[in-house]
Amino acid sequence: MQPIAVESETLERFRHLLFMLPPLLLYALAVVLFEASADPDKPFNPLLLAAVQGAGVPGVEQALAELKARLVWLSAALLNIVVPLVAMLYCIVTLRRSVGRGQLIVTAVVGALLGAVIVGQLTFGAGQGSVMYELVFGFTYSILAHAGRFGDEYLQKVYVIIALINLLATIAPVFILMTTCATVASLAIGDDPEHIAVRARHLKEVIAVASVFLVVGVSHMSVWLGWASSLSSDPGLQSGLSGVASSVSAYWGVAFTTVLIGAYVPPALYLNKRAKALVREMGQATTPEEAEKWLSERGLSFKLSNQLTQYLSIIAPILAAPLSATMSFN
Repeated sequence: MQPIAVESETLERFRHLLFMLPPLLLYALAVVLFEASADPDKPFNPLLLAAVQGAGVPGVEQALAELKARLVWLSAALLNIVVPLVAMLYCIVTLRRSVGRGQLIVTAVVGALLGAVIVGQLTFGAGQGSVMYELVFGFTYSILAHAGRFGDEYLQKVYVIIALINLLATIAPVFILMTTCATVASLAIGDDPEHIAVRARHLKEVIAVASVFLVVGVSHMSVWLGWASSLSSDPGLQSGLSGVASSVSAYWGVAFTTVLIGAYVPPALYLNKRAKALVREMGQATTPEEAEKWLSERGLSFKLSNQLTQYLSIIAPILAAPLSATMSFN
């Protein structure tokens, strides 16, 4: 048994080296995506040399504008792969500390069923040519495919990247929704106000994570749709395509904000009322003013000063759309 103990001790001494894995993996992902920006049928060097040498190659300025839009989209794509993964990891940690084993199993089953329904609905919609498919995925991809500027291999790489982003964008919200529900789990019996305050903090953290996830999603949608405008040399058509991209992104920015309102307000009100009742039952506050002060000190009050951060998180997706639209691809 001694050699095993020595080996375990050795592993423990060098466990700190494992912390190099996250940045290395993220760097590797960034490199892979950057390499994916190249179209084997249309290498960069001839285009860049022609631009530098002023060789008068037709369409070189428009090609450079398209290259800029392509790289901006890849930047947004990188965020849209990393942020959902981080969000899901955070949700797993929070779920494990918020619910018991039995509740966790039921939550996982419900989440899996919900995720399967959403994936099935989106797959069916893609097959039927739904508006969601046509105006978000198909809008840019169809223009790329019919522009005659990209080879099949490059278009396949774009398809794989977008498919991965769409899959993560479908799964991550389920994790976030289940974690939001978990913040109010097991509060009916044997609880105390301090524990509810901890749950309220968890709820605010989940909403902040959800806000970042949705802001990144809206930003990616905006630059993905805006990529199409860089393929046209007609200023009028460029303006029209950019207008469609901005409108679609603005719509989903508003939609995501309403979703955040629905995800935050009901559980926050429940925690507020539950804590207020317990404070009075346990004699920690004898008047409504004292109860409100206790709630305010622990972030459970609905006063503007206590909820300002949450309000900003909730409206962030609305602001993301116009800010992303300020990027010029031409």
